[in-house]
Amino acid sequence: MAAQSFRLAGRAVVLATLLAVFHPIAADTIDVSVKVMHFACSDGIDNDSDGLVDHPDDPGCADGSDNNEADPATPSPPPSSSGGGGGGGIIYQSAHATFSGWGYPRRAVMLFKDAHVASVVTSAADGRFEVLLSSLSAGDYLFAVRSTDARGSGSGLVTLPVRITAAAENTVSQIILPPTLYISEAEVAQGEPVHVSGMATPEALVAIRISGDQTRTYTAHAAPDGSYTFRLDSGILTQGAYTASAQTRVGGAESSFGNMLRFIVGTETNARSPNVCNIPTDFNRDCAVDLIDFSIAAFWYRRPAPPVHLDINGDRIVDLTEFSIMAFYWTG
Repeated sequence: MAAQSFRLAGRAVVLATLLAVFHPIAADTIDVSVKVMHFACSDGIDNDSDGLVDHPDDPGCADGSDNNEADPATPSPPPSSSGGGGGGGIIYQSAHATFSGWGYPRRAVMLFKDAHVASVVTSAADGRFEVLLSSLSAGDYLFAVRSTDARGSGSGLVTLPVRITAAAENTVSQIILPPTLYISEAEVAQGEPVHVSGMATPEALVAIRISGDQTRTYTAHAAPDGSYTFRLDSGILTQGAYTASAQTRVGGAESSFGNMLRFIVGTETNARSPNVCNIPTDFNRDCAVDLIDFSIAAFWYRRPAPPVHLDINGDRIVDLTEFSIMAFYWTG
């Protein structure tokens, strides 16, 4: 079977995939279809009807991932010696794209193209960044942007499905990276403050969302160096488990909410271990629940004696319970 590449689009798709892979059912019970995109230059079809099929036989294909078999335009013939005036130009099939937005001050910003690092730039002191990619073939791409703060906490991926048009200016702007977020306490005694901190775009408004028995949103302001802090009064919260996430607001634009961090309001206060986000099913402890965690859980699926931190519900086995929890906390 040929290897295929899939992108999970959301929690529902994650859970449907888990059910199909780990809990097969009768074919007449459910019909699961997976749509896979094949590139024009590797699909075995003569898409431009020139008698030549796919890379490397079709001259219109730069490589197997090119999604357009159309042959490159040929230069117009040069003007005759008696004609004077200008001649025709070449129509270029490649394109370039510019990505710009706001992140953290003077931090590395990584741009991914179809899950591979395409470029790394350093943001300015005000958090602005701009990335130029050239020599792109026309077609549909999944770009993503990510950065980290001085503590090493990540922004999470900001995904950008983009259709690139040949011989055109392709611009993706107003990209805003969500803030990083850190909570000093893994558990806090009810009535004691919860200390929230992180990094955002300098002088931006930061919205902090606390989810538990109900959802509350608070605001903080990032300093000129991008840092922000907030003290949450846990006295207004009932005892139990909560998650926190944060959003950057710059002018009239806003980021998505970033990675979630879990904390508990209980009867005693315990400091959080450094670099531990305490998110269930974040098995590699990178403050995100994604395909890496999926792979770890898949390896231990129904195997005896799994590592304790993989056995979320304590039944000594990794099964659909863990994958259902993973679907809930999925960040992608």
